[in-house]
Amino acid sequence: MKAYSVDIRTKIITAYLDCEGSITQLSKRFKVSRDFVFIIIKKFKDTGDLSPGKQGNNRASKLEPFTEFIKSMLSDYPSLTLS
Repeated sequence: MKAYSVDIRTKIITAYLDCEGSITQLSKRFKVSRDFVFIIIKKFKDTGDLSPGKQGNNRASKLEPFTEFIKSMLSDYPSLTLS
């Protein structure tokens, strides 16, 4: 899912700081989850930052340590492939 824009984050924080409703009311008003509102409020209080955090997972492949072994096995035994 794409991150929410800084614009919507700013609107939510502004509404929260102006006491325009509870977290639940703000989530309904801006059509976002209650957890999202809670998280950006906490992030804003802790850091003063509204930018989206890093998304995705950059874990290395579990097969990475075995790459050379797999290549050598495939060159020695071509019939091991699924095709």
